[in-house]
Amino acid sequence: LIEALDAERLAIAAHFSIAVRTVREHFSLSFHVPMGTVSEMNQEMERQGRGGFGPTTIESRYILEDVPFGLLPTVLLGKLTGKPAILHESGVSILSAACGRDLKADNDILPAVGIEGMAKADLENLCRKGF
Repeated sequence: LIEALDAERLAIAAHFSIAVRTVREHFSLSFHVPMGTVSEMNQEMERQGRGGFGPTTIESRYILEDVPFGLLPTVLLGKLTGKPAILHESGVSILSAACGRDLKADNDILPAVGIEGMAKADLENLCRKGF
């Protein structure tokens, strides 16, 4: 799932001709494990006694911050670039349902920027030149 999400993100970055690290590169560099699949790198960390600990409650920044301020912008960029981020969008919907709230509404930055109704050419200009 992590690698499939990353493929959506990489397709959006490629649309803008932007080179970004892959999730595999991130794991290898951040957690000091040999490059492999995300599964292999997690297994190596577990073998080394460095297994991760996930959130203990749904009231976690991994949900309450990452969904509205990470997944949602990726969904919108995917729509604007013609590179749909279907898994990201599904995550927003599923996690909103699990929380019993519209996590999209928690993002107070995107409405101020006006990205949702922006034309693709305007977005590209904004990305290259800024506001």
